[in-house]
Amino acid sequence: MSALRRIARSAGRVRGRIVLAAALAVLGTGFAAALLAISGWLITAAGLVGLSMIPMIDIFAPGAAIRAAAVGRTVTRYGERLAGHDAMLRHLSALRRRAFRRLMTRPVRWLGAVAEGDLLTRLTRDIDTLELLVPRWLLPGVAALGGFAIAICATLLLAPELLPIVIVLPLATVPVLSLLQRAGAAPGRRIVRDNARMRADLTSWVDGLAELVSVGRAAERAECVVNRAVLQVRAQHRQRRLEALGQASTSALGYVAFWAVLIGGLLMVDAGRLTGPAAAGLSLLMLGLVEALQALPGGWILRANCEAAARRIEQLGGAPPADARRRSTHGAPGSSGAGRSPAPRLELDDVGFRWSRVQAPVLDGLDLSLAPRERVVIGGDSGCGKSTLGRIIAGELDPGRGSVRIDGADAFAIDEAVRLARSGILEQAPTLFSDTLEANLRLGDPEASTARLDAVLDAVDLAGWARDLPRGLSTWLGERGAGLSGGQARRLALARLLLTRRGLLVLDEPFAGLDEATASRVAEGIEPWLADRTVVVLSHDAAGSLRPDRELVLERGRLVAGGAA
Repeated sequence: MSALRRIARSAGRVRGRIVLAAALAVLGTGFAAALLAISGWLITAAGLVGLSMIPMIDIFAPGAAIRAAAVGRTVTRYGERLAGHDAMLRHLSALRRRAFRRLMTRPVRWLGAVAEGDLLTRLTRDIDTLELLVPRWLLPGVAALGGFAIAICATLLLAPELLPIVIVLPLATVPVLSLLQRAGAAPGRRIVRDNARMRADLTSWVDGLAELVSVGRAAERAECVVNRAVLQVRAQHRQRRLEALGQASTSALGYVAFWAVLIGGLLMVDAGRLTGPAAAGLSLLMLGLVEALQALPGGWILRANCEAAARRIEQLGGAPPADARRRSTHGAPGSSGAGRSPAPRLELDDVGFRWSRVQAPVLDGLDLSLAPRERVVIGGDSGCGKSTLGRIIAGELDPGRGSVRIDGADAFAIDEAVRLARSGILEQAPTLFSDTLEANLRLGDPEASTARLDAVLDAVDLAGWARDLPRGLSTWLGERGAGLSGGQARRLALARLLLTRRGLLVLDEPFAGLDEATASRVAEGIEPWLADRTVVVLSHDAAGSLRPDRELVLERGRLVAGGAA
């Protein structure tokens, strides 16, 4: 079963609205066909009466029927669009919520490997692509089938001899639509794929704009984004050309059917087996189907876009790998009000890690044993793998080789949420959110009192700065900490981490961007907050002021003694 069908099958809650929209679509096509057919019958009959070829007719009943068909056509088409869009928007809203919920179950390493622009595209543009599936593919198809059924019934009633002509029309339309779908599949997949790549390139360009400008390469990188956009436009033009070709082809089939029924009907009139007004009405009924046929190509071409988008959505929200689904008997730590989780014992045995097969191992046969409440500083040259080791210790990265045990249990044999709840990490590039200073801090402890927030700010030497802010803790921070210096942003992230109840902390370059005096004050201030925790510090500068129990150096993927505390 295709990804699109699997997503469609989950539309149970809106199935009633879709059925209503489909019924209104058939009624709308029926009213449109009836409007032309009755009008043609009335005009033809009135002309024949004027020529004294037939007796007088009642014009009031057909006139009322024409007005009813015109009003019915307008009302049903409006209702069809209202019900169809409402059903699809409701379904997409539920789909987006499921995607967000299931996204949160994906492993951290998987999320880190997905480009920011690509992730944004999957959550927005790919889901939005499915919005037109019902109104542009399903409903036009149902309306066309309903129109064919009406034409067949009318032909059986008035002129059964013309039935083969009416039946050939839908049969001839199927291969045309099939060819269009095949021809539009490649540009459809390219539109969805390149849109994600274009957004990823654009996001990277915006994030690195300052650096690109400083080295004079901004225009060059912008050209890459423009080239992606050009490919997008070309693929869209190809689909639009195919859609125009499809509309011309299906319209031609409809017109051929119209002329065939008209000529056949006139022959039957000449033979006395059909009245002139009935022949005109039947032929115009076929002409009314042309409008329904013209709506089909666009939806069939669009279906390839929807299929590609559905596949990408499934990849985003699919079940996590087996290692992320495994459970353990260890429960999750309590909430922030339940007290700090105990400082664990940490053991790494023969750990190896590489980012890809073509790259050299970052860690190779690494061993490390930490007792509860032990504090170790790990140094090493830039790029030697300290940050990678820190993420493994924090439970974010499965090393793939060797074992990582916390209190004797395999850390990666338990649920990821439980594993991550035991440890916290200060990344080299911490993230602050577009929210108040207080809200950013309360991510570490939602139940923290104002006094506790003030205390942790004082620990990281930011209490005076916070008091001088226009609105204190209620001051709004810009996105990614805009308006803060690098040192301030890092210290806020450190304060947020200290507020957590995690028993194992990994601090990656906690004093980066700080002068020696400030680093010493911060190291002294956070000392009480690190008590009774197992702490791993990855640092080059001022790490000694944290008074570690051991100092190690990471060299060639392994840890060696670097000095005594």
